[in-house]
Amino acid sequence: MNLRRIAGLLVTLRADLVALQEVDECSVWAGSFDHLDYLRTHAGSDTPLRDQQPAFGLVNLCYGNAILSRFPIAETETIVFGKRRLGEKGFLFAEIDVGAGWSRS
Repeated sequence: MNLRRIAGLLVTLRADLVALQEVDECSVWAGSFDHLDYLRTHAGSDTPLRDQQPAFGLVNLCYGNAILSRFPIAETETIVFGKRRLGEKGFLFAEIDVGAGWSRS
């Protein structure tokens, strides 16, 4: 239900760029489906960028940071804080190409 409301809000706001934290991708505790793909599909974003945590055996952890953008993502970099095997934290850097003379109509 919350994902549906978030997607609706993104449509209402006509969001061009959205940064997300703790986005699940097929984690058991979150219904085993890709939340970022759901938001991308239902909010109409063209370019999903994800930095998902890989699944760890039986634990099935698959989550991370993500950016949804209507503009092309030119450059990306993932910065992690430390090197833990489980529950790594960090952030995404992205250079977004909005083009010359962009204005919202």
